[in-house]
Formats: sequence, structure tokens, C-alpha cells
Amino acid sequence: ENRKSFLLAIYALIMVFFVAVNTTIILILLLPVMISKARHYNLQQETTVSAEFHSQPAHDSKPN
Repeated sequence: ENRKSFLLAIYALIMVFFVAVNTTIILILLLPVMISKARHYNLQQETTVSAEFHSQPAHDSKPN
């Protein structure tokens, strides 16, 4: 009985360790992809906003 619970505890520890290692590997592999996608998205937004801003005439002011 004691040996069975000991083996179950070891099994649980191995599973937790396995999940932690896999999660770390997946994050390390996916993080650069997500960062480059986010950077591309932010750059795209900035260029769109600046293009809209510069396309408006300078003398045109909005009425209050």
C-alpha cells in the first residue's frame, strides 16, 4: 500500500515535470513568432494612422 502511493507520487511528479518542460519548450518556440506578428501588426497600425493624419489638409480645422 505504501509502495503504491509512493509510485503514484513519483508518477505525479514526473507528469508535472513533463508538462512544465513541454510548456517551456512550446513557449520558447512560439514567443519569437508572436513577437514578430505583434510588431508587424503595430507597425501596420502606425503607418495607417500616420498616413491618415498626413493626408488631411493642414488648414482644415474641425468646427466645435
